Amino acid sequence: MKRIVPRIAAVSVAALCLHNRSRAFPKLRATGAARRVLGILVTTIGSIALSAQPASAAVIFSKIADTTITAPGHGVFTDFGISPSVSGTNVAFQGVYGGGQGIYTGGVGATGAAKVVDTGDTAPGHGAFTGFVNNPSLSGSKVGFVGNYSGGVGIYTGSVGATGAAKVVDIGDTAPGHGAFTTFNSPSVSGSNVEFRGTYSSGVGIYTGSVGATGVAKVVDTGDTAPGHGAFTQLVSPSVSGSNLAFLGVYSGGRGIYTGSVGATGAAKVVDTDDTAPGHGAFANLYGGSISGSNLAFLGIYIGGEGIYTGSVGATGAAKVVDTGDTAPGHGAFTGFDISPSVSGSNVAFFGYYSGGGGLYLESGGSLLAVLETGDALFGSTVSGFHLAGFAYDNNAIAFQYTLADGRSGVAVATVSVPEPASLALLCLTGVGLLRRRRPDRGVVSDSTISPAKENC
Repeated sequence: MKRIVPRIAAVSVAALCLHNRSRAFPKLRATGAARRVLGILVTTIGSIALSAQPASAAVIFSKIADTTITAPGHGVFTDFGISPSVSGTNVAFQGVYGGGQGIYTGGVGATGAAKVVDTGDTAPGHGAFTGFVNNPSLSGSKVGFVGNYSGGVGIYTGSVGATGAAKVVDIGDTAPGHGAFTTFNSPSVSGSNVEFRGTYSSGVGIYTGSVGATGVAKVVDTGDTAPGHGAFTQLVSPSVSGSNLAFLGVYSGGRGIYTGSVGATGAAKVVDTDDTAPGHGAFANLYGGSISGSNLAFLGIYIGGEGIYTGSVGATGAAKVVDTGDTAPGHGAFTGFDISPSVSGSNVAFFGYYSGGGGLYLESGGSLLAVLETGDALFGSTVSGFHLAGFAYDNNAIAFQYTLADGRSGVAVATVSVPEPASLALLCLTGVGLLRRRRPDRGVVSDSTISPAKENC
């Protein structure tokens, strides 16, 4: 595991301790005990702020499934989709076995797969499923996915702990304002809301539906206007959080990241290729569009580089998380990023490349944390490759697909425990509390230790 480098304003905490010294122990400030403990606190906190030694975070890796375990009702798994999804302690993923494939769930902290649906099951209203798109979406216990059947395709939902699929929409249904749907891309699920991309004979749109019900409503399609430009010519990368929607839209001469709302039509711009990448020139291209609450994360490309950025529902503009001018912890500069960052709250998980390798990183509270990198030890071997997508991060859990040097591949979750800057202030308050005790404490203080991540110096 890795040691990470949070940027904590420890000096200000030490200053706070000093500033409040007379109030903290008015009767003891002149005593030797007060001076000694205060000196220890200031020295410790100051050394954290001024030294190159980083604070640490714990990273726990949980194997969900790999190519040594059995797909329920079949032989061992032979491969996995590259885009698992996590929600709370539940994980959803696509698994492949000899002669078929399915959508499965697992639990953080436990190894094993439970079937939701596989190619032996019936697509509602049609024959057997023939395949599944590799990036299911998960919200609580609800799983959304694209399923193929002979002659068609549809959007379906299932549940953790149960087998079977319920239809939301398929190519027998009509795209609002147009003819029948012709195909679909992977849905995003949040609560009972389902957002997806659907195509029809003359265009494409972003639509919503509901878990447990059939029928869809249009948000925007290629007959509608991109704010500040002409008509949309392409729409991709849907993501939903509550009633907030995010997607990428293309228009003649450019593209942008947009938001919408469940139950309403129209698009609001967050950023497009007329806007400036912070610290650089105009964006030349944009990808992704993960959403959590009112926060978005996406990949932006500018002349000479690229970066991971955030935006907000109801506001325009981009804020930089990291770009190719920044250093990958323990390595040289980042050389590029995967197109699908994932946001949870105000934190962003992403895959970044550096010369000779790449890694999974987490930006949390202004700190850039290295979670896992190629060449690191994992499950008795070393990592040769891995991938995450827009539904991969929830709270402190990051789901990813991996490949190991010994040939195994699988799905895992990294649970990251990030130290809070407030912990330094707590250290100060703890010392003050000790000083204010009326009787000396003769007990032994024991520290419970969490295994730190490997150090990046």
